[in-house]
Amino acid sequence: MADTSGSSPWIVDVLALNLNDLDISQLPALSCSAARTATLQGNLNVTAAATVGTTLTVTQLLTAKAGLSVTSGTLTVSGDVSIGGGLALNGHNIFLNGLGDRSHGIGLYQAGDLIPAMKVDGPVVYGNTGGALGTTSNGLKIALSWTNDGKLNSPMWKVTRVIAQAGPLPLTGQFTSGGGTLVVFFSGTARIDKVASMTLTLSIDGKNTRNVTRWVNEGGSHKTFPSLFEVFSGYGAGTHTINIETKDALTDSNDYFYATVMEFPF
Repeated sequence: MADTSGSSPWIVDVLALNLNDLDISQLPALSCSAARTATLQGNLNVTAAATVGTTLTVTQLLTAKAGLSVTSGTLTVSGDVSIGGGLALNGHNIFLNGLGDRSHGIGLYQAGDLIPAMKVDGPVVYGNTGGALGTTSNGLKIALSWTNDGKLNSPMWKVTRVIAQAGPLPLTGQFTSGGGTLVVFFSGTARIDKVASMTLTLSIDGKNTRNVTRWVNEGGSHKTFPSLFEVFSGYGAGTHTINIETKDALTDSNDYFYATVMEFPF
């Protein structure tokens, strides 16, 4: 061993370094440049920099407040790792189930990297047969999941048929939503006893009305309205009511009306 005064690095020129605890918080650096292995059964606390040529193993807590460099080989920590600054992977992956399992992880994929069926220029989260994103407040809740056949799933992504019945109007139907963006598919029939236009009106919770209008060339005949496809944004979670009505058309039990809601998780 060389100088341990704190004014110069602590140099260890041995093939293996085995200690129970090492605290060199008063020293500027730890250098094991000639060592093949550095093994500590306790804690390692370095406030300046630590450099190991091949392998560094810490069985309890590793704290590096300045810099930690492993020039080759593997850094193995069986306890917790606390990093006070940034962590740079330099384009490499984080493997979530050990170095031997390359099927679950997070990585940066840029132009030229092999990603089947798509081009990605950014971070990728991947799993062997699937994965998910979620929250843990009040229990684990999955917001979005995916499978290895490319399917996406979300509890907020669903389709509900709200109205499918004969007239007359007005008609109402209720549905329960997780909140977010709603897409409503709406269609129906009606008649009018003169040559004129007639209009059907759809609303959710008595607001955000949408109209579909058609022209009738002969009176007294039941006519089909063009199908309506409308987007409603900003609806909260809970029970909502769809209403279909008309102010100028005539409807009876020979007319049929449909309203289907598709929810998107955004």
